[in-house]
Amino acid sequence: MGKLLLFFAFAAVLSQALSEYYISTEALSFMQAYATCKRNKYTLARERSLEDSDALNSAIKKAKATTHDFFIGGMYDFTGIFTPVWLWVEDGEEITYDHWASGASQTSECLVRSSLTTGDGYWLSSSCTESRYFICEY
Repeated sequence: MGKLLLFFAFAAVLSQALSEYYISTEALSFMQAYATCKRNKYTLARERSLEDSDALNSAIKKAKATTHDFFIGGMYDFTGIFTPVWLWVEDGEEITYDHWASGASQTSECLVRSSLTTGDGYWLSSSCTESRYFICEY
């Protein structure tokens, strides 16, 4: 049993390390970005750990896109009975990793990763209808 759990833990770390990203070169609304990712067998990126943050930073730098803000795959769920929550749209999982910019409003509908040059990649919330660059992962 212990070896099986160790294998699954290793497989989870390995799959995390092999995540690849597509950094968009055009700005779209959140739903257009989501559809574009899905049409190409990707999903909007999820940033669930410090390791994910580092990997996203590396991908953005490699794409020379450090001046852009990006939609990633988080959405604000206003329907929470007592407290609205942020969810990953791909799987409905509640967002538990915290990478919010200091003092950032968290009440708009969609999750945005700020530019590396002005916001150090911290999260902001934004209207889903705004056009922004986006990051897909697979």
